[in-house]
Amino acid sequence: MSGGGLHGAVIREAGAADVRALALVSDATFLETFAGMISGEALVAHCAAKHAPDHLAGLLAAGARAWLAEIDRAPIGYALLTRPQLDAAQDGDIELKKIYLLSRFHGSGIAAALFDAVLCGAQSHRRLLLGVKDDNHRAIAFYTKQGFRQIATRRFDVGGTLYDDVVLARDLAIVAAVLSLFAAADAWHALTGTALSAGLSLIDGLLVGALLGGLFHEWGHFAGARLSGAAAPLRPFMRFPPLFDFDYVENTKQQFQAMSIGGNTAHWLVFFVLLFGLPLGSVGQVAIASSAFGFAIFASSVEFPVIWRASQGLTGIEALSKIPSNFVRRNGSYGLVAA
Repeated sequence: MSGGGLHGAVIREAGAADVRALALVSDATFLETFAGMISGEALVAHCAAKHAPDHLAGLLAAGARAWLAEIDRAPIGYALLTRPQLDAAQDGDIELKKIYLLSRFHGSGIAAALFDAVLCGAQSHRRLLLGVKDDNHRAIAFYTKQGFRQIATRRFDVGGTLYDDVVLARDLAIVAAVLSLFAAADAWHALTGTALSAGLSLIDGLLVGALLGGLFHEWGHFAGARLSGAAAPLRPFMRFPPLFDFDYVENTKQQFQAMSIGGNTAHWLVFFVLLFGLPLGSVGQVAIASSAFGFAIFASSVEFPVIWRASQGLTGIEALSKIPSNFVRRNGSYGLVAA
């Protein structure tokens, strides 16, 4: 449950006793959002079928989870998490079926708190999926800021009328999964002390350190680009990496610099967090920090000259073109030696 500075709002998980409140806020937010965009008959039919208390009770009984945002026990928003009903779904995915908030509370932080509750509830899954009407630009912008990217499209039936949706996905488990694998290997070595467990812990540490450095490097680039106001849309899930597309024509040199510095700041931050956050009492823990350091040396040895050339007046494309074709072998050797 959360509350605090959210205009007195409380976020809590809903149960079977809350289906009437869920139905009420489902109708209110859906009508407020889509009246004038979708025909009235379709809206009424959809609400009667999909927001009825009995329908919502059936979803919860089948394993769905819901959260309510309330002020003085009055429902003002909700979220609904269900098994995926999307053609693009894969094993391990879960679908954010609904998340709505009355418009008077937009910009209050309540929507973000509601979404955070959903994320916590979805953490045991690989990806979080959702569908959103293709011209609902406000919602698409919100989800993009939350790390979603488009993976598909679909037709969505509202009261017998079909509408076009985009299907978005957000990764949930990459970092958690690799850290869990490392923790398991490191714990095995601590318990047994065998050469095999030491070797596995070492290998896992080296792989995980490099992977963490690479992931945060990409997210740092993305954060730097977005904070500078650059055009940098996230790419579809199956095209990762890289994480996003940077418009080298429309974006300015300053925005290119912000993107470049962001990535380098992030991978060094990962190294220092590992260095000072881990006890470094096992071969695996030393390996993960050493590997993150090696990745930081590799990436910075490639990108610092690019940043410097851009600061001397070259465009982003011109600065990148100066990277030698053998940079992976040459600069990778710097990283290996450093690790």
